[in-house]
Amino acid sequence: MMGRLMVAGALGVAAMLVVFAGSASAQYPPPSGSCAAVTSATISVPGGSVDLTVTVRDANGNPTPNATVEVRIVRQPAGGATLDPSSGVSDANGQFKTKLTLGSGTGTVEVAVDCGDVETSVSVVSGAVAEVVAPPDTGFGPAGDDNALLRWSLMLAAGAGTLFVVAGARAIRRNGR
Repeated sequence: MMGRLMVAGALGVAAMLVVFAGSASAQYPPPSGSCAAVTSATISVPGGSVDLTVTVRDANGNPTPNATVEVRIVRQPAGGATLDPSSGVSDANGQFKTKLTLGSGTGTVEVAVDCGDVETSVSVVSGAVAEVVAPPDTGFGPAGDDNALLRWSLMLAAGAGTLFVVAGARAIRRNGR
């Protein structure tokens, strides 16, 4: 019996080690700041272009001027996507700006951004952009008749009033009055 308990205990400890044993890691030295990339649009037509702005900040969150920034296309659905310029330094506000021109294919274009010891990435979808369609004229609102709502309200009220009159007349007939 004691042997079974020892085996069960050992299996329990082994299971806990498997479940709770993880690997902890830390970057040393810690990063010198942060790097954020934002595009002017997340989707564009094939062959279209979007502006890409990279903001570099120090460990305290302050903009980092004169930081070297490199951008490169790491994934695209077809050839032809370009970045202009593909490298440079951040301005007084810690920003570096470039233009991403998409290739002819449809799909996701991923751009890697390297700001020294900090990296990030951003994606833009190259595909058909939905056309803005105006809602249909329903007779309400500025495109329709401004008095339409009033007319409908009056018609509904008149209909409800008619129902009450008819129901009242039937009730009077039933009661013999």
